Amino acid sequence: MGKSPIIFAHRGASGYEYENTISAFDKAVELGANGIEIDCWLLKDGSIAIHHDRFIHTAGKFPKNISKMTKEDLNCIQLPNGSTIPLIQEVFGRYKTSRDLNGVPIKFSIDLQDLKVGMVLARIIVELNLVDRVYLCSHNVVSLHRIRKYHPRIKLIASNVEKIVNKSKFPCVQDFSSINILAINLEGKIITDAILDKIRKYSYQVFIWGLHSANSLQKCLKFHPNAIYTNYPDIAFELINHNKINDTSHA
Repeated sequence: MGKSPIIFAHRGASGYEYENTISAFDKAVELGANGIEIDCWLLKDGSIAIHHDRFIHTAGKFPKNISKMTKEDLNCIQLPNGSTIPLIQEVFGRYKTSRDLNGVPIKFSIDLQDLKVGMVLARIIVELNLVDRVYLCSHNVVSLHRIRKYHPRIKLIASNVEKIVNKSKFPCVQDFSSINILAINLEGKIITDAILDKIRKYSYQVFIWGLHSANSLQKCLKFHPNAIYTNYPDIAFELINHNKINDTSHA
């Protein structure tokens, strides 16, 4: 087995704690994850909130569009685990000095949930000197183009782009050629050798998401991805270490 993949704890260690909360991120660090995956939205006041869905559902009230809220509005909302929705500055501040089991600084994979949040995030990670530790992920080519024009070294990941990957002329000029993306991030259940060959032919790294069981992890680890996303980083570590031992014993 080659170099181990980056293990991103999906929305934190969300198999154990409520997703996209400080407790889930703390658990991910405790379990030794190489990185934390989060979802970000730009709020009406310019703050950046960490939450997966556009609409926030609260008991007895109509769903609220998170992009039309402020950080003060979020402070009034209690999540099922009793916590509030965190902001990106809180997460960067809390984990900027955190390290994984190998002593390497924790990485951040951020899903850009709207068209505006990417540029705001890009400026923040440059200001905080986190360019080498943050991966900005989006399915929107326009958003990725804007970020690339702003900064040449920010790590950009094209996520959920199955239709583009399956084009006969991949990567087509208008999609990826001028963005200089680092990787293609695809759901584990659609991965095939043919898709991987196409991606690697153009020297893109392979990231795989949706690996939330031992079976799905084992299946996709055989493809030697560069990064994986799982709710259970501890199980991923166990399988990777087990595979290493088996490879050594058969060498």
